[in-house]
Amino acid sequence: MVYAGNGLGGFRYLVILKHDDEYLSAYSFNWPIAVKEEQPIDAGGTIAVADASAGGGSTLRFEIRRNAQPVDPAGIIGH
Repeated sequence: MVYAGNGLGGFRYLVILKHDDEYLSAYSFNWPIAVKEEQPIDAGGTIAVADASAGGGSTLRFEIRRNAQPVDPAGIIGH
């Protein structure tokens, strides 16, 4: 885990996970956040809950980045 909080502009209740030296995943519009920065996360572990107050239904923004650039998650399944 790299980041958990609400301090980056444009992202609400953001969690960023570092998977390896190339890949990060980011999850925004979460509340409550269930993890803390630098906390190890097991595969399948809960990191947060999608925020039901963001626009009337549950909302989640999900992003995968490879070397800091956004990528289509469908292209990395099985990585």
